[in-house]
Amino acid sequence: MQNVSNEPREFLISDLFDIKRGNSKYTTEYILENPGEYPVYSGSTENNGEIGKINTYDYDGEFLTWTTDGYAGHIFYRNGKFNMNSHCGLLIPKTHNNIKYIKYALNNVARLYVNNDSAIPNLGKDVISNISITLPPIHKQNSIVNILEQLEENNNNLIDILENQVILISNQYQYYFSKIIKLLIQN
Repeated sequence: MQNVSNEPREFLISDLFDIKRGNSKYTTEYILENPGEYPVYSGSTENNGEIGKINTYDYDGEFLTWTTDGYAGHIFYRNGKFNMNSHCGLLIPKTHNNIKYIKYALNNVARLYVNNDSAIPNLGKDVISNISITLPPIHKQNSIVNILEQLEENNNNLIDILENQVILISNQYQYYFSKIIKLLIQN
């Protein structure tokens, strides 16, 4: 269901994707026993959700994944060969929309649907399938993605610069702190 009109239209995630959950066999122990090159993604948001690498893969292609438990509701773009544990869900495209646009659109609303009333926050398959997002025509999706990717790249570059500045300032502080202590001890 690609939006071929010139007007934005609402679609359910279930109209746009087949939806699956990850495999519970991908535990820390399994990852340690089967080292390899293919990432295993989890419900974590650190390290892009990757918790290790193994020697086989379940999926190969362009997909979206979402964190189902804990840090539930975070959407990730995946392109290539990978695996997922049971704290991660998979969105398999059924349409010819810009999957990166859908990632941005879904990331904007998915956390609003997280069940925070349970001991561990979660966003299940049944809930995500009924989330509605607005899809503009494909040419607008592509334009929006280009703008957002540039913004994201600029943001990441700025974060890198600021992190390096923090390191430099910290080193400078340590240098002057040591000098001042030495001067105070000598006097």
